[in-house]
Amino acid sequence: MRIGIDIDDVMTHSLPEFLDAFNRRFGLKVPVTEARWEIFRRHPEIPADAIAAFFEELYRADFLGSRRLLPGAREGIEELHRVGHRLFIITGRPRRDRAITERWMEERGLSRFFEAIEDRDGLDAPLHKRLAVTRLKLDVLLEDEYEVAVAAAAVCDRVLLYDQPWNQGPLPGRILRIHSWSHVLPSLAPQIGQHDHSR
Repeated sequence: MRIGIDIDDVMTHSLPEFLDAFNRRFGLKVPVTEARWEIFRRHPEIPADAIAAFFEELYRADFLGSRRLLPGAREGIEELHRVGHRLFIITGRPRRDRAITERWMEERGLSRFFEAIEDRDGLDAPLHKRLAVTRLKLDVLLEDEYEVAVAAAAVCDRVLLYDQPWNQGPLPGRILRIHSWSHVLPSLAPQIGQHDHSR
């Protein structure tokens, strides 16, 4: 199979720490169930210069380049590669961060498992990933954003939605919720209904 894998909050622990930094910086208490990368759209009262300064602080702290792997992620990726699946990174990270992503992958010994990186260039995440799935003719996408999962499910055989507090909701057909990397390989069996890892 041709499998696309998101980085942040599928391979790594990222968005909760981003939200913590956001809440501390702006004195807010946004709960993790409402976490979003583009959270500033919900807070138009925050000035543009303050937003720019916040992201500059994250860059100086090497936020994206220092993300730790989720438990079982490396082993799961190695196993998918070992059994013959073709793997692609499908990330919502902007293209300007490609060098950071490549360094992050190289330092963790992951680069050799992936054929390409598809990063975002101005499009919103659901459209970007739907187009990437179509262009690369992917069979499966591993994702953590609910809206992205719904968009991608229209153009690939199935989406494995990595369970996170911000992606709760009813799942349309072709989307299967998984709770750990140990569920990934069994979830690639031919009949999605035979491997229901819902709680």
